[in-house]
Amino acid sequence: MLDDEADAVTTPALEITTAVVERALLDFETLTNAHGAVSGIDRVHTALHGYLIAVCRETCIAANENADITTLFNLIRQQHPKLQIGPPGAEPQKILHGLAQIIDAMNQVRNRSSMAHSNEELLEESEAMLAANAVRSLLHYLIMRLR
Repeated sequence: MLDDEADAVTTPALEITTAVVERALLDFETLTNAHGAVSGIDRVHTALHGYLIAVCRETCIAANENADITTLFNLIRQQHPKLQIGPPGAEPQKILHGLAQIIDAMNQVRNRSSMAHSNEELLEESEAMLAANAVRSLLHYLIMRLR
């Protein structure tokens, strides 16, 4: 493990999952421990994508089979019964809106700044960990909220 990762957000134990999601999370941990977060950031994207698909399937939220993570997260926010009774106050909704923007940015990170493609410029390690920690924090939140 790289010294800079000692304070990383832990990867949650997902209650709604698939083999692909679990494999992507394991791959991220393995690649991060060996080479740093930038080597596995595309796997965090894959894990989030698969998790959001699994949540939609479990709760019968209709989603296009090619829907990206931004679309899936918005569908879940709009249609999941446990997210319809939101936390009181505007601030938690602002946080969720901010997370939606992070999710949208993850598409660009994966496609233009990660090892998913032959990109000339990659994320710096600190930004890769920031992105990974944001996704893992979101997963922790969704696990708690969707119970």
